[in-house]
Amino acid sequence: MALPEFKCLQCGKCCSSYQGNKSSSKRTGISLFPKERKLFPEDSIKPQVGIGRKPTDKKFRIIAYQMIEDTCPFLKHNKCVIYEKRPIACRSFPLYPFILIGKGITMKLDTYCTALEKLGMTKPDERVAFTKTSLVNELFYVKKLSKLSFQILKRIRRAWIFDSSSDKWIRFRDTVARSRSFKR
Repeated sequence: MALPEFKCLQCGKCCSSYQGNKSSSKRTGISLFPKERKLFPEDSIKPQVGIGRKPTDKKFRIIAYQMIEDTCPFLKHNKCVIYEKRPIACRSFPLYPFILIGKGITMKLDTYCTALEKLGMTKPDERVAFTKTSLVNELFYVKKLSKLSFQILKRIRRAWIFDSSSDKWIRFRDTVARSRSFKR
């Protein structure tokens, strides 16, 4: 049996709910690589991942950013006005990275997507066929995320995550320890 084929409907639904569950204590926006942050207004961008002894050190380096607005500023009348030059995270939607500690990165489906709803897909582990063009975007995203993950794991004691809801940096190892304790 052939897999259902994904085709973006350009409905704008994914562009208007970046921050996710508002009751969550730790919210993150859409991930942006350093070159992509220039696409967005400066006041809508915050750091996401940093490497260094302390965020206040001169040698501290931000390796990923996040767009923190709940709705993308480029969404006009439910259409993306920068569709051809949108960030990699947007190009790879509805796939999103799921990091398995010690096992690498896998991709899951974001079932919030209207196109997936129309295909009757309701679980993040379901399979769907993508066009050659979209696969290139997803593979590029995974490659960039793998490099980012390698940098974090290589310097795990110096990796930091920025929590946009509290405007504070949190040690990456502390976030991993907390998430493991919640699973028990």
